[in-house]
Amino acid sequence: KIGLLVVSLRHPCLHAFIPGSGCQPLEDVVETTINPELSTTEYVESIREFIPGNATEKAAVQVKQCYLNQIENLSDVSLFVFQHAMYHSTFCALF
Repeated sequence: KIGLLVVSLRHPCLHAFIPGSGCQPLEDVVETTINPELSTTEYVESIREFIPGNATEKAAVQVKQCYLNQIENLSDVSLFVFQHAMYHSTFCALF
């Protein structure tokens, strides 16, 4: 669960270099995570269906806040994390 949130990090400039994952829910979470215009509260509400409890909600807030605080430093890490998630997501296992 936390893995899905962590995997959601991806820099917007990388869109041209990474083909779609083939999993729209994952891509939607990624887009929501990298949107610097969304507050942590708005972010949590937009991904509520993937948050089963308080611990996961707290993790989601931390991930979003970390991304907002360090957006320019995460592009390399987020590329790796996104690629890993794309192949290991339980939500997208059927795709």
